[in-house]
Amino acid sequence: SLRPMTAPEAKPSSPSARLRAWLRRISIAAKLSLIVLVLVGVSAAVLAIAVFSFDIGNGVRAYVGGEGLYSKGQKDAVYYLTRYAQYRYLPDYDKYREAISVPLGDRKARTALQAPHPDLNLAAAGFIEGGNSPADVPHLISLFRRFHKISYFAEAIELWRQADELVGEMSILGAEIHSNIEAGSLTPEREALLLARLEEIK
Repeated sequence: SLRPMTAPEAKPSSPSARLRAWLRRISIAAKLSLIVLVLVGVSAAVLAIAVFSFDIGNGVRAYVGGEGLYSKGQKDAVYYLTRYAQYRYLPDYDKYREAISVPLGDRKARTALQAPHPDLNLAAAGFIEGGNSPADVPHLISLFRRFHKISYFAEAIELWRQADELVGEMSILGAEIHSNIEAGSLTPEREALLLARLEEIK
């Protein structure tokens, strides 16, 4: 006997074919609305990328400038502290304190940002004490918080931490020199010893 003929099974259409079929069915107005929606989404994405790139660029620029201020403050602090120990001229001590306040401010900012619960207000105050422009502070904080775990940035932060240790030692040494001078107990031998320590940590 003859077997009845059956229609061949329809193959499932691809997603792109289904999309084309759907687009043919919807109205012109719906198509225009869809195009506008896509354009708005693309524009928003481009704007977000631009803002993100702008923030990163400003942060990098601010850190480069801040590193220059930090280095200059450290070198000036060594210079004026050495002069103060040698000549006992109080304005040199004032200039030393002004110079060392720059790296000490940046140290405050770093430790505030690396705390288990970062203190953004303290970090902002530290960056400003470090001579950074208040307008750059949000970019400095944002870049640190976003990238502090990325290898190249983490390495830079570690070098920063090591430099801060030396600045901390210099701050202690400066206070010791000043107290010895104030007490009139800075002998030539003691002066030579303290200046040798300063030479080691500068």
